[in-house]
Amino acid sequence: MRRVFWMLAAWVFAASAYSQPSDVTESLKLQGEVSGAAERVLQCVAGRMVEVLPVSLTSAGQGIADIKAGHIDGLISTGEGDELDTYTTASAPFVLEEWYWYFSGRSVEGGFEPSGHKLGAVKKSAQYYWLEAQGLRVSDVAESSADLLQLLVEGRVDAVLMDEKLFSDLNTDLSEAQSAVIGGLAREFERYAPVRVQFADHFLSGHPAFLADFNRVIEFCTQDAIRLSNAQRQQVMSIYEFSIRRLTGHPEVIRILEWQNRERVNITHAEIDQLDSQWREELNKDIRPMINAELSREISRFLRQIQDDSEGLFTEIFLVGKRGLNAGQSNVTSDFYQGDEEPYQQTLGSDGRDVYIGPISYDASSEGFQVKLSARVLNGHGEPIGMMMFGIDAERAFQPADNQR
Repeated sequence: MRRVFWMLAAWVFAASAYSQPSDVTESLKLQGEVSGAAERVLQCVAGRMVEVLPVSLTSAGQGIADIKAGHIDGLISTGEGDELDTYTTASAPFVLEEWYWYFSGRSVEGGFEPSGHKLGAVKKSAQYYWLEAQGLRVSDVAESSADLLQLLVEGRVDAVLMDEKLFSDLNTDLSEAQSAVIGGLAREFERYAPVRVQFADHFLSGHPAFLADFNRVIEFCTQDAIRLSNAQRQQVMSIYEFSIRRLTGHPEVIRILEWQNRERVNITHAEIDQLDSQWREELNKDIRPMINAELSREISRFLRQIQDDSEGLFTEIFLVGKRGLNAGQSNVTSDFYQGDEEPYQQTLGSDGRDVYIGPISYDASSEGFQVKLSARVLNGHGEPIGMMMFGIDAERAFQPADNQR
């Protein structure tokens, strides 16, 4: 597949630019298919790893059987398959795939029902294992996603389940006649699937620091990696209107912000830096007086209750005053000072707006993908006095209720 090998070439180029010893011949052998956002994230990771290895990536293979035989060092996977946990260890997810059914015919009320159709899948792929877990029979298998699309074009299968971005990438290589067939297909959303590298335990045993470094770099490289579609942005705004807007006018929220703004009105930049440094130093300590004091405050308990009541929709909530310092938080934040962060600047900056919605990004603390929404808090005179920031679980926010199987 053309895009797979383009990514491979870029990764090897990064390796030659950053690796230290020139006599290293070992490579990292991965199996799977990537495209679009996944390519960009993996290229970023490759150039920032402490231990840089040339990567060989193949799209075809036997999956877990190749792991067990020692033929490959890892699978690019969404974690489907019972044997993965026995022989591999998952990295942090680096992209969130959107799986759609593509099928001949028309969409019907109530959604596409795959049972009774001839389904196709790439052999040993994440979709293959997921279909198997749902009790759905795969009628025909392909060696690659490009081959799978050809089965659909030829009418040998009725429907395939594929990541939307990969499907779009594959369409660029089709003939005019094939594109006409593809253009006539119907599609329906099925699920979001976080993609990880399942590193073989035999590889990690020889590279004990590799996974921690890989995960560290992923959080940096997924910043701004996944832009929201218009439909997703509308879904986030619906959450704001239904669940968040009223909280920005809660009397306790306004009271705490007005109190903090009075208390911090003359705080200096040096004092802000000192508070932020103390907070970050305590993150890795057992004794954390500042963090514990902030979390035990009544406003923090109030925010934590809101998060708990959301049943997983909110991954974090924190309140920030005009000087950029936390005024309350549902759980531990990575920083105490938010004034240099995009959500603060977009809401309380000189050209601030009422609501700012960021991209989908990976959050290490919640171990999932989230969207950050920040909303200005106004006092009784309509003046901005601070902001509320909500981490919203992307999979819960965007998963349609009628797609829960």
